[in-house]
Amino acid sequence: MGAEVSEWEVRGRVNAKSECVLTFSGHFAAQFPCVICNGPVHDQIRFFRNLILKTSESEADAYDQDALDDDTDVVCCAGAVNLRDWLEDEMLLACPMFSRHETCEHVAQSQPPEIRALQEDTAEEQALDVQRPFANLSDLLKARKK
Repeated sequence: MGAEVSEWEVRGRVNAKSECVLTFSGHFAAQFPCVICNGPVHDQIRFFRNLILKTSESEADAYDQDALDDDTDVVCCAGAVNLRDWLEDEMLLACPMFSRHETCEHVAQSQPPEIRALQEDTAEEQALDVQRPFANLSDLLKARKK
């Protein structure tokens, strides 16, 4: 993996509840190996995370998680903070778990035409074969109440 950080920022503030909040944001260019062909996948990644700091694990655990948005977490921070390590963690968490090309050209071209046609047909069938396991759940619950 290779990365070139274009821009990053760490800000601290006190929110309306008098809580300390750290905000990590930025973007970087990264190169990951494709899980299919192992060729390089170039990606532009943006990250944004708010961390509400609490002084004990019990305070952090007691925080109302339903009141938080997707970009906010509550963490225990009893002492000094290593901002560089936290920034690095946020950048790593922003990276995709599995990088891959939309189509791996040299892998697709090396396969016989029959195999490529079969894969295309299978992909189309899978797109049409959307399963909805809970589609009839409301009907079942209504029938059960009767």
